[in-house]
Amino acid sequence: MGRWLTPLSDLRTKKGDRDPTAIGGKAARLGWLADRGFPIPETWVLPAEAFRNALRALPPGYEPRSLLRASTPRLLYARTEEAHREILKLALPRELEGELFEFFEATSKTAPWGLAVRSSATCEDGALVSMAGLADTRLGVSSGADLVQAVRYVWASLASARALSYLASHGVRDVSMAVVIQRVVDGGPPVPRQQPEIG
Repeated sequence: MGRWLTPLSDLRTKKGDRDPTAIGGKAARLGWLADRGFPIPETWVLPAEAFRNALRALPPGYEPRSLLRASTPRLLYARTEEAHREILKLALPRELEGELFEFFEATSKTAPWGLAVRSSATCEDGALVSMAGLADTRLGVSSGADLVQAVRYVWASLASARALSYLASHGVRDVSMAVVIQRVVDGGPPVPRQQPEIG
């Protein structure tokens, strides 16, 4: 694996790498489940550091810390709309984009239903903040280009007035976004619905 993407199973051997501030709350929780023998799909993590590095290319004031300090709801909505658009156009660092393409090529043959690209915000799934339904997930990602764009969508979903208003109301003053990537798994054949008996 390259510089950025790391299998979740490798992180448990490195002290501190399960820290939610590095890999996000969702990835940390998945690691906790895996350590206790719960079955989870094979998982890779793009750490929050990649998000912070990419955001350096944005104009000042678009990073989450600045957005969380918006003085009025109107200003927050205006700035988050602009930030969301800019993140979706963001040129990823060349080494990261190349790594995502290589990763897709390496995993696509064993992922017939594509990949799931999921949010793992640094305050997500914690004791005080859940962020349920506030960040984006992309399912069935089926090409290297789609994987790159899916990462952008997950990152950009943090720049929403709904998400940041929620975080600000819970006292969050800074947040970053890691990304969890998993193979989409076959849920098995549908279970037939039992018809109620009449009479």
